[in-house]
Amino acid sequence: MNGVGSVQVMGGAQQITVDGTMDMHLKVEEITEEGNYQILTRLDAANLQVSAGGQIVPLGERLPAMRTVITPRGETLSLEMIGGQASGEMDAQISQLLAGENFKNLLKVQKMAAFPEEPVAAGADWAAALPEEEVAEGETPTAITTTYVCDQPFEDVSCARLQTESVIGMEALGPMAAMLGMTGTTNTTSTTWFDYAAGRTRATDERAQVVLEMKVPAAITGGAGELGLFMEMFMESKSWLLPAAE
Repeated sequence: MNGVGSVQVMGGAQQITVDGTMDMHLKVEEITEEGNYQILTRLDAANLQVSAGGQIVPLGERLPAMRTVITPRGETLSLEMIGGQASGEMDAQISQLLAGENFKNLLKVQKMAAFPEEPVAAGADWAAALPEEEVAEGETPTAITTTYVCDQPFEDVSCARLQTESVIGMEALGPMAAMLGMTGTTNTTSTTWFDYAAGRTRATDERAQVVLEMKVPAAITGGAGELGLFMEMFMESKSWLLPAAE
């Protein structure tokens, strides 16, 4: 994963850089009676370096884990954050922002990227967008379009190569976006190699541009007062499935 961008806080600009790798450990904890998968995902960012204004930003020893329930089509039915280094009023406020209705809005976006219910062949595409009544005037529509480009081997494994274009408006986060006065978009282009036999993704190659403007309330800044923030980031990431032994 690598990226570069800048953030402006109260008129002062700082460069942000991201470089390195992050390990994801996924465990299927349970297969439900409905045939859905309960998966625990843990993140290890020990080899990922983030800096702002030339100063290293500590990511902490433990990042929050996620427990998700996912259908065979890739719909995320539920998402729960677990653990991490939460401590103090600031972390409590952030945890509150990432709960309840905010998670429901995140799940709406996740479901938009699910596979179609009916079989598809190479050349097919499918798209999803948030309902028009949920997008206020002046807000950026949120939409995801995926194309089944062709069959293509990845590391000698027969895969479907998928191309996805997505535009996610920050307003799609719902109450959290409203509370923080968030505006902006995330534009992403990704290529995915999906393993037919195993029924899972083997690799992804993703490029994203994030433009975000928000106001951080004093309750979250730890007494520093309300902070205005503008950020623009360009990110590239490559992900691939490792053999079980690794």
